[in-house]
Amino acid sequence: MLYRRSYDVILLCYLSNTEVQEVIKEAHYGICGVHQPGPKLKNRLHRLGYYWQKMIVDAVQYTRRCKACQIHADFLHQSPELLHPTVVV
Repeated sequence: MLYRRSYDVILLCYLSNTEVQEVIKEAHYGICGVHQPGPKLKNRLHRLGYYWQKMIVDAVQYTRRCKACQIHADFLHQSPELLHPTVVV
């Protein structure tokens, strides 16, 4: 077992390529997952104690392929009508 010490002194377990896909899937879909985007998924994996070299790239690519995440991709956080400013006198 190989470990890496993080900047906040937590030991992170190195993963092999075969373990990476399983861990990403579990963190994204599983009990602890709520379909987080790539950078947030990477932070979640760090908190779970995992590390590999292309961690951010793999997390972003995995979330781009997720069909459930794509449903909400075009959701706009805007009001359906024009906003009217209120004036306090």
